[in-house]
Amino acid sequence: MHGEDKERYSISKEENGNTKKVTVKEIENGYLVCITECGYKGEGDNKEYYSEDKEFYSKTNPLMEGKEEKKEEEKVESVLSKLPDFMNSLASSLGKLNI
Repeated sequence: MHGEDKERYSISKEENGNTKKVTVKEIENGYLVCITECGYKGEGDNKEYYSEDKEFYSKTNPLMEGKEEKKEEEKVESVLSKLPDFMNSLASSLGKLNI
């Protein structure tokens, strides 16, 4: 995939002064997932800054999995919602009673 644009996704969440960021980058054979957590641990004089990074490989994009499933559900619901009209139209064209 030399020269092609790779997909990159990122989300972050801040809570109580600490930040968790997930970045997903498309690579040749899947996705590189990077998780960074940083902020402060402890209180008062014992308060220390920390930063932890984790990286791993995934065959699929973990940030898009739920969205893809939702899109599929929406497609199925859309088809099912149109089914009664289709059946009525088919029955009418065949000269049968409406459903």
